[in-house]
Amino acid sequence: MGADSPEALGALLYGYTEEEAGEVRAFLEGLAGRYVEIFGGSGLEDRIVMDVVDGEAGGHFGARRTRVLMLLGFDDPGIEAVLSAFPVHLPRPIFCAPTESNMGWRLSELVRHLVEERERFARDISGR
Repeated sequence: MGADSPEALGALLYGYTEEEAGEVRAFLEGLAGRYVEIFGGSGLEDRIVMDVVDGEAGGHFGARRTRVLMLLGFDDPGIEAVLSAFPVHLPRPIFCAPTESNMGWRLSELVRHLVEERERFARDISGR
């Protein structure tokens, strides 16, 4: 998704099989009412996030213990809709959005950061 297409919608998926990615795409397109580009990052852990989403749509899919869904180009109401209606039959990902910082990280750094953040949040909630 190049910088020249701000109205485009997309999603970077990490940890999903190709079949699951197709279901995520169908879900996102149903909510958005239009085409959503999907970028698969499984196996691309050493690549920079920006390079993955600026590459060809499609990409690399494969089940991983951790799943990530980075929403690209979605506005706040769209993000809220995705979070609240994500299909229960699919493994729930760690949701994120692109930032100036994380777009320059290696995909492995993004995944590690998101896992650490989720664990820290869970500890804070449990009071431990």
